[in-house]
Amino acid sequence: MSQSPPDLSQQFADFFSDPVIRRWAKRLMERMLDGHICVPCSDLGDGAEQAPSPFILEGSAVKWVSVGDEAHVKPFVCHKEMLYLQRYFLYETEIVERIRARAERSRLKWNERADELVILRDAGYTPAVGISESGDGGFNQTDWQTAAVIRALCSDFGIITGGPGTGKTTTLVRLLEGVHRLNPNARVALAAPTGKASMRMLESIRQQSGPLTADLQLWLGGLKPFTLHRLLGYVPHSIYFKYNRNRPLPYDWVVIDEASMVDVPMFAKLLEACAPETRLLLLGDKDQLASVESGSLLGDLCASAGALNRFAPGERERINQFVIHPQRKIGPEAESDEWSPLGRCITELRWSHRFKTDSGVGRLARAVLGGQAPEAVDVLRHPPNENELMWYPGGGSDAWVSVLGDVLKAYKSYLEAEDVAEALHRFKEYRVLTPVREGQQGLHTLNLKIEEALRQRYPSLIGQREVFYRNRPLLVTRNDYALGLFNGDIGLVRPDPAHHGQLRVWFEANEEGGGLRSIHPSAIGACETAYVMTIHKSQGSEFDRVLMVLPEREEHKLLTRELIYTGITRARKHLAVWGPEAVFMAGVERNIQRISGLAERLR
Repeated sequence: MSQSPPDLSQQFADFFSDPVIRRWAKRLMERMLDGHICVPCSDLGDGAEQAPSPFILEGSAVKWVSVGDEAHVKPFVCHKEMLYLQRYFLYETEIVERIRARAERSRLKWNERADELVILRDAGYTPAVGISESGDGGFNQTDWQTAAVIRALCSDFGIITGGPGTGKTTTLVRLLEGVHRLNPNARVALAAPTGKASMRMLESIRQQSGPLTADLQLWLGGLKPFTLHRLLGYVPHSIYFKYNRNRPLPYDWVVIDEASMVDVPMFAKLLEACAPETRLLLLGDKDQLASVESGSLLGDLCASAGALNRFAPGERERINQFVIHPQRKIGPEAESDEWSPLGRCITELRWSHRFKTDSGVGRLARAVLGGQAPEAVDVLRHPPNENELMWYPGGGSDAWVSVLGDVLKAYKSYLEAEDVAEALHRFKEYRVLTPVREGQQGLHTLNLKIEEALRQRYPSLIGQREVFYRNRPLLVTRNDYALGLFNGDIGLVRPDPAHHGQLRVWFEANEEGGGLRSIHPSAIGACETAYVMTIHKSQGSEFDRVLMVLPEREEHKLLTRELIYTGITRARKHLAVWGPEAVFMAGVERNIQRISGLAERLR
């Protein structure tokens, strides 16, 4: 008589009925909801000696924490004193193994690929844009853009990181030019975590392609942007994708923008779907907010390399062959025997073309990024230029009246524009940002306050109280591929003469050629009023002027250094900050610390 299979559900029930296991599982789930990948075993509390026999901590060794015999499901892993869910340990392991393999292939092929680039250089290819010697043009700054291009073109895996205005898109265009010169038939996929970010990447590339030859412009114009989900082939109601290790992506290069927004599970699936011969490049600001989901991927990858922009012996000389101006060559101090294989694949762009050394916004961003709360407050109190930086630290109704008056003046500009395209353009010049959705300083309340104030101040310009009133700005919050709308798209409610003056929502067309299109409001699913955006939603966007409203409570856990830095750097020309000094300082001193083993395991 054959033996009946074990009752696995009963084994799970018995396993989790133990109070120690139940407490540890609860602790792990709580930390994962906060974005952590794993939890130190030291945080689990006492009771390890009373744990069920399948659960054993073995120091640095990997131990599968099983339920039933070894053939059954193993829900937990303990590795180097860290407790993981099995799935997340496998994601992290997949990333570590595939990145190491790519770094090793890059090391073996680096000189051969650099020799190919020398041939391109002799044929007229320059990896960086020429910089004028006059003015504050960064002429005496190290040419990190050239270093980034050469390293990426010589690597199977590359990262180009840098803050706002450091030239990531310009660098990408020069890199793509090199890709095309090496292989005119190269298949390149451009992708980002959100549809809006992917469209912005393509738009920026096209804007930067002006000086290139006609055939290069035509090739760049033919590239198609994807969301990561669409690139991998999203399967509804599943954690799996159409493209995977058994069916790899059909591209020679995959370029991911806004990589700070990519979470660990998604990146593991992306790496799995990239064939060994597919080159992978990530772009993003490692200091920005981490992904909404688990992990701090871009920050961990960069941290695994140790000090960035350090060069292996001989590598610096090879890259300096491509630097046009002698004053901008990489100095000998950047060459080090203490460099990691992954470090050779990562370059940080360090000179901002937007925030000069005397810029108030730039100085504030640097102080916040460094966790220097007193210095950041001093910049707010004594800005180099009041036309660039303003602070409302007192709060209260009187101060809000003054702030609200500025908000209404800023939004009046788009209300008065008769042309829809001009109105959308003007609306993108200014935005109110907040870290939170709820509360008096949250998105919902602020949107209602601004909406009502605009209606009272400009009754002839704002429609009545129907949901889709005239001149209401809308933010799309979920991708709708059927309509061609992406999470982050901004629309404006206005009459459409082609539909008998009916109120419709106008959007800039995402496809090549630009223009506008209108959509009936009933067809639009997830959306919200857009006078105010959360800082999370603003990632990847830029505005000429920004008002950043902070919560009143300094203990608010969402308020972190990375969040404040991200909000500050959304402003191109002018930033106003509303919030008490204690709240601002507490946020600057609180940084995101997401626990994972990725950086340590990659070293």
